[in-house]
Amino acid sequence: MTVTADGGRVLHHKGAGAPFMVADALAAPGVATRYTVGDVARDLTRATSHAGDLLLTRLNGRGVVGLRAQPVKDILSWSSDAKIMPNGYVRKPLTIQPRAGKTIALAFTASVVEETWELLQDRQPVVVGTGAPVPGVGIRVVQVKAVDVDWLASTGLHRVKFTWSEVVRAQLDASHAFSGAAPVLTWGEWASTGNGWKNVTYTQLAREIAGMPV
Repeated sequence: MTVTADGGRVLHHKGAGAPFMVADALAAPGVATRYTVGDVARDLTRATSHAGDLLLTRLNGRGVVGLRAQPVKDILSWSSDAKIMPNGYVRKPLTIQPRAGKTIALAFTASVVEETWELLQDRQPVVVGTGAPVPGVGIRVVQVKAVDVDWLASTGLHRVKFTWSEVVRAQLDASHAFSGAAPVLTWGEWASTGNGWKNVTYTQLAREIAGMPV
């Protein structure tokens, strides 16, 4: 059984057997995504929060809650790395360089700042986007290059700025880790509810904790 998303991303591929669940960490909130399970296609839409929220997660879909995007949220740049010789000849790299960018966000508590530091210092790429559709700003998988945090107020308000290089489509296609496939629910997320052992199905928990539609 194969589950694919728009663009050919493979979220699940396994022979017939026990039922399974999978989440899509690269689904843009508020934008319909078409999923194909075998021969059946359905359009599903990830729930939104607010366009001013910054979506910042690891590849497994787990991230920081409580970041707000600044008005200038998305700053892009690109360089061809072309070398122009004195005689006018131009030498360019064999591969097109990825886009670079900067993201600026606000964190309102010290705990959110620490969570953000931990996530951005991780070795793996991260997923950046907004909590609701913003024209021209989609979901991106990026490799963080540098982080700068400014303390703004005694209330715990900080400005977080980080520069990144976009992970190109070829890398996404070549690695299952970048497909967007993510666990619907983890043991840690259940444990954090404080409910302890409980006679309940995984489907019920997915709806209760992960927000899976009925």
